[in-house]
Amino acid sequence: MEEQIRFYAHYEENEPNHTSLILLNQKNWNWTLLDVTKKFVEDYNSHYPKYQKEFNNNEVKISKASGRKLNIKQTARRVVLPKEDLIISVLKPKKKEIKKQEIKKPEIKKKVIPQKKITTKTKPQPKKRENKSLLLKEAEKSFKEQKYAYTMKIYKKILEYDPNNYKCLIGKSRIYSAIRKWKKTISVLNRLLEMNKYSKDTELLYRLGEAYFHDQRYLECIRLFQTLVSALEENKLQAKNKMQMINDSTIYLARSLKLGKIPDSKETAFTLCRAVFTRNNNHLQGCLELGRILIEKKMYSEATNLFLRCIVLYRDNKDVKKTISTVMRSLGKKSVQLVKNELKTMEDLSSTLAYVGFIIKEFGATKESELFYHEALTSRPNSASHFLNYIHLLQINNKYEEALNVCLSFIKSNPLLMVGTLKLQTIYGCIKELEQRNKTNRKSQFQQLTEEQKKQFDEKMKQFDEYEIKREKLPKTKCNYTPNTLDLLAAIFTLTKILFVKGYIRFIPDICNLVNTFRANQELHLTSIRNEAAYFTCISQLMSSLSSQNFESKPIYVLGDSHCLSTGWRNIEVNSEKCVLIPKLVTGLKIWHLRDESSFYPKINFWNIANTVPKNSNVIMIFGEIDCREGILLAMNKYIYKSLEEGILVAIDIYEKNLIKLLKTKNWNIYIHPIIPVLNETRNTVKMFNVLLKERILKMKKKYSNIHWMDFFEDLLEKTGNFLNPNYKFDGTHLHPSYVSLIEKSINGTKLK
Repeated sequence: MEEQIRFYAHYEENEPNHTSLILLNQKNWNWTLLDVTKKFVEDYNSHYPKYQKEFNNNEVKISKASGRKLNIKQTARRVVLPKEDLIISVLKPKKKEIKKQEIKKPEIKKKVIPQKKITTKTKPQPKKRENKSLLLKEAEKSFKEQKYAYTMKIYKKILEYDPNNYKCLIGKSRIYSAIRKWKKTISVLNRLLEMNKYSKDTELLYRLGEAYFHDQRYLECIRLFQTLVSALEENKLQAKNKMQMINDSTIYLARSLKLGKIPDSKETAFTLCRAVFTRNNNHLQGCLELGRILIEKKMYSEATNLFLRCIVLYRDNKDVKKTISTVMRSLGKKSVQLVKNELKTMEDLSSTLAYVGFIIKEFGATKESELFYHEALTSRPNSASHFLNYIHLLQINNKYEEALNVCLSFIKSNPLLMVGTLKLQTIYGCIKELEQRNKTNRKSQFQQLTEEQKKQFDEKMKQFDEYEIKREKLPKTKCNYTPNTLDLLAAIFTLTKILFVKGYIRFIPDICNLVNTFRANQELHLTSIRNEAAYFTCISQLMSSLSSQNFESKPIYVLGDSHCLSTGWRNIEVNSEKCVLIPKLVTGLKIWHLRDESSFYPKINFWNIANTVPKNSNVIMIFGEIDCREGILLAMNKYIYKSLEEGILVAIDIYEKNLIKLLKTKNWNIYIHPIIPVLNETRNTVKMFNVLLKERILKMKKKYSNIHWMDFFEDLLEKTGNFLNPNYKFDGTHLHPSYVSLIEKSINGTKLK
């Protein structure tokens, strides 16, 4: 195996911070630390061109994380350990010193000046206080912006010379609570309460009880809240909003009694919740907890009424959405009828049903959400919004054929609905043949193209390609479509996505050519349908090279986020056997969504799609790019991870756990696709992720022989490794489909199932 050393160079002095992965191998084995700093500066400047001057006009120095300075002339491999962190900093240019002999001293007559008494007293404290005040203001601002890592740096700086500063300690506890590190929250709050000055601070006591609850220390939570409520009721302790704190504490007490499995706890909890509801029937947590208990008591009508009340009062509250989603999942099919019974006198029933469907989707109640949207569309069959959301839910639940039937039915039933001057009846003319697919067992006949159809297809795509070039040159204008028109356009875009994923590609060019006029120079990326528009643009650009594909070759499934589309329906040859790459799209999935405790709908979508892939299949998996783009760096700013490597390893742990589950239950032959390095802003993160992911997959392979690392990441980059290979540039987000040749090369030599 090739000898190599991997380590990290960090710059954290000023915003923007940056980390570079440095890999020493045979190509650069004799690099000095000066070469390392040059590589870092090159990486930094390519990522942040606006900040180039900072490095170009100053001297860069390098040191160990411990603070020990290093000589830049030293050979890197002799002084750096594997996985070690090096710190890059900037030396500002020194001012030129003027030699003493060059300064001509003017002749000054001596005067006797009365000497002032020299006092040893200095006044650093006012300056410190002033600095502390400014720092605390800065910390409060960054906390509101959720820049918790930066906020924590400020608190630590103040605590170095003022270790018991209340605002800093309470601020730290707020950060730990926000990122759900409850044990650390408890530690900081206990430290404050141990100080006599704050031992009776009701706000601190309440927040400690809250932390006990979330850390599942229910007995301690019960004791604390029983004491706090009694003290407040007997006026032994005071609080700013006394009754609010009593009610909040009582609900935590009720929930802890239930979850702590205390004898007779359910009835006690019920009594406590009813008492809170009697005092304040708009108390959010009181309504939610009382609703949960009513469901357990099978008092469904009363519970549904309470939950609908919460939706009206607190429609954007995350706890409301999560609780109602959990309840609706437990109720299943009867959830819709319960809501309809409570809303039977309402005039616009469909909108409320749609809204309930919308909020419960987020936390995994996708089957129930589908039912709500079905009822909403039945109630208002010409609603573009209900239609759009319904077919989205059918896709999440992997009911693509049913979604296509719904599209055909809606378009046929609403022929005069229009986007601009384009009527739906014209769209129906493009796809009406698909109604016949339900009458035959061979759906592939609607996927395959005859020789005549191939010629027509190629001609249409040639026209479309020419149009696309013209469209790019058109000046963009702000989109002035109404919300209803946007939803209708998004539904047509989604129809195109369904056709592509299912392989009905010969129906797509006509739709593209009809719709293009109405999206030509519209800034759809600034509207509510930007995601649907992005998928349509990507798919329409992928179409021109698909006509000659053989869909009936040996299947290799590509399970991935939108990056799997670039591979969709392409033919490759593996060990002299013709194969077709079949896209299995999981929209918007981060690896982070696959963790055990997650109920977010992309996770539900992942398992719905994975379960359609037969056992003993060959599967390429493409995930992780969205984690690099949105998840890990944001989590670092929130202080969830202290380093980039920590965040990446958490994601890889989650990925590995799910891969093992698939290997054991499905017996797939799995090929792990490297994270795709299209975006300049995240390429450094992607590089580090791929190094660590490759390491983990090779380690897994020792135990599971049917998992493989697809080792072509470096081929996706140009020679310097800093930019995307121009051959694979496509739409700024995805790879050009020509990169499929790298997939073919990587898989060849392995044994397909």
